[in-house]
Amino acid sequence: MVATKCTYITKYGLAPYFTRMLVSRVKASGPFVMFDESLNRSTQTKQMDIHIRFWDSGRVVTRYWGSEFMGHASAETVAEHLQSSISALPKAQIQQLAMDGPSVNWKLFELICNDLKDQANINLLNVGSCGLHQVHGAFQAGAQSCGWEVSKFLSSLYWLFKDTPARREDFKTVTGCEQFPKKFCIHKWLENVPVCERAIDFLQPLKQYVDAVKAKKCIDPKTKSYSIVSEAVKDTLIQAKLAFFKSVANQLQPFLTSYQTDIPMIPFMYNDLNNLLKSMME
Repeated sequence: MVATKCTYITKYGLAPYFTRMLVSRVKASGPFVMFDESLNRSTQTKQMDIHIRFWDSGRVVTRYWGSEFMGHASAETVAEHLQSSISALPKAQIQQLAMDGPSVNWKLFELICNDLKDQANINLLNVGSCGLHQVHGAFQAGAQSCGWEVSKFLSSLYWLFKDTPARREDFKTVTGCEQFPKKFCIHKWLENVPVCERAIDFLQPLKQYVDAVKAKKCIDPKTKSYSIVSEAVKDTLIQAKLAFFKSVANQLQPFLTSYQTDIPMIPFMYNDLNNLLKSMME
């Protein structure tokens, strides 16, 4: 039962058997959909995990199909790897290709659609790009368009005290506060509710620290992050702006929570997005 023997048994004995079982189940199920690309930090290549979703014995099931590894991930390359991976499955039964936001995936969708049209004379369902990315992007666009630069403040607040023991000690000595800002996520803006909450609690100690620096009771950081933070605390509305940022994010969060799931939620997405938009407008 050495490691190599177990590996051989799993890869060349068990894996082909279960693959054949899955292929037969998918073929018998009728229409199916497939989805997904990310950096594999072990191999330093882009990893495309392919999952298939189909109707099986009265319920919707999702199964891992396989992974493809590539260096370049152009739409043409991804399409080639995807088609190679699913060559054992009947193309005529493919109903949808799920995707997230990047434009390369729209090009991939077009290539797969054209290929299936030529080979099997079928058209894929188009339900748009990932709703989660769209809501994140909409919130980001709104936050940036108002010109309050809340994101710049939250990001600078974190980096001001990141990896600076002397600055942290000065801050704790002046304010008596033991907590420090959380890191701002620049990719998923709606994940920043805890970051904003900590910043709101942090405002009063931060003002004490800035006053201490001005009074030369602490060493002047002389960094870009400190310049941004010290200017922000002069704004008498900074707390209201942070509270508004948090309030809007909290209204959008339930949608993200509901749709980060393997449950087939597409039938409900239109109404949920419509209600979400109406709620925000009100």
